Amino acid sequence: MADELTQYLEGCQSHDMATRSASEQKLKEATNPQQLPGFLYALTEKLRDENQKITVRQQAGLYLKNILYAKDDAVLEQNRARWRDHVGNDIKVQIRANILTVLR
Repeated sequence: MADELTQYLEGCQSHDMATRSASEQKLKEATNPQQLPGFLYALTEKLRDENQKITVRQQAGLYLKNILYAKDDAVLEQNRARWRDHVGNDIKVQIRANILTVLR
């Protein structure tokens, strides 16, 4: 999944509309409840990996933010419910640790 994730994150920035659409669709599919915990963790791994291209790291951070936060209150509540209901505490700890590593 790690190499595919890099490919999809890069594809989201492609000038080719077909590549971009396919990549965005694959990332959207990864937000289903069964895949969400691993997907969030994989995004934080990409974000903290200094060997990744900066554009991949930026895209991972942006996608992570968009999954967890929203300006619209209804969407924000849905995002919070997904985090609360579908992501186990052990994964939450790992995700938070990765994010804190990036912020240092």
